[in-house]
Amino acid sequence: MPGHNPNVYFTSVVFGLKLMAVIIVADATLSMFHSFCKERLSIGIAAFTATFLLILPSIWSQ
Repeated sequence: MPGHNPNVYFTSVVFGLKLMAVIIVADATLSMFHSFCKERLSIGIAAFTATFLLILPSIWSQ
C-alpha cells in the first residue's frame, strides 16, 4: 500500500490513550473535590494549593 505508515497508527493510538487518561484523572479529581470540599475553608485551601502548584511548579512545592 503506497503511503502506508504504521507509525501513524501507533501515534494515534498513544494519543487516544493519553487523552483517555486525562479524562479519567479529571473525573477523579472533580469527584474528590465534591467529596472533600464542602466548606468554604476547605475550598479556599484547595484553590490556594492548586494556584500555588500551578504558579511555582517544582519538586519543593510538592
